[in-house]
Amino acid sequence: MRGRYIGIDGGGTKTAGVLADDTGAILAACEAGASAVVGMPSPESLAVLRSVQARLCEAAGVRPADIDRLGMGLNGVDFPEETAMQHDVLSRVLAIAPERFILVNDGIAALWGATPAPAAAIVQHGTGFTAAYRSDYGAERPFDNLDAGRFYDLRLEALALVARMMDGRAAVSPLKAAILACLDHPAEKDYGEIVFLRKYSQPQLAAILPAVLRVAEAGDAATRSIVERAIEDYVCTAVTIVRKTGSSSPDVVFGGGRLLSAPQWFWNRIADGVLRECPGARIRRPERSPAIGAVIMAAHAGGCSPKAFFSPGPK
Repeated sequence: MRGRYIGIDGGGTKTAGVLADDTGAILAACEAGASAVVGMPSPESLAVLRSVQARLCEAAGVRPADIDRLGMGLNGVDFPEETAMQHDVLSRVLAIAPERFILVNDGIAALWGATPAPAAAIVQHGTGFTAAYRSDYGAERPFDNLDAGRFYDLRLEALALVARMMDGRAAVSPLKAAILACLDHPAEKDYGEIVFLRKYSQPQLAAILPAVLRVAEAGDAATRSIVERAIEDYVCTAVTIVRKTGSSSPDVVFGGGRLLSAPQWFWNRIADGVLRECPGARIRRPERSPAIGAVIMAAHAGGCSPKAFFSPGPK
């Protein structure tokens, strides 16, 4: 029997799972609700992860005992003193031997799926921000996974700029109407409370970045100023982690739903900035999903070559 590997990517809004064999062929895939953790995995997160594992095995017609290794990239795996506890709890709940279970921060799983290059870095903007890098397979490291250095969040900066437009600290521009539309046109008197208490849904927050980029592209100077600062921060982050790879020609991957949906001019500006500082870098979009990245991570631990999961193309 060929090797069987499960990969799970768990975040704050959804969980994706993939079951593949050692040739890279996808045998089953599924999605479920959120499974991110904060310290001890909650009963809700455990139930989601257990359900994903069961659904994958059922769809592929294999028993959980037939799985060689399970790799998981989970949002909230951030503190070394907690990771051993999280690993122990999850391996028991999923009934997989601890030595066959690999648990990492979700940014690392994304890096495994992003590129087959041994030296690589990834910057992602999805629900939140993640970044990771490696000098070689198995040497993956997250970068500021606690966001202590504050990734520049263009969505939140746009919300703040509109608040300043409302109270007179900034001149009103088309950005105000665009942001209010994203929030379903709340009354201005309620805006401060909405922003401070984050009384907006994930779909509303997700709508902000494309709206900001449209207003900037139309020529609004105020909006362009915060977009420029976002570009500078993406470039700074990418250049910093590229240098940590120790390679003069690593793959540099920009991913996540927010970045992948951004217009080409935004991509070009980021790429130009990175290449000015790191001319040998190869700017890429991710080749595989983070869930497949978790599969690749598990298969690599089982002795498989990561490149088998990228060539000759999607399976």
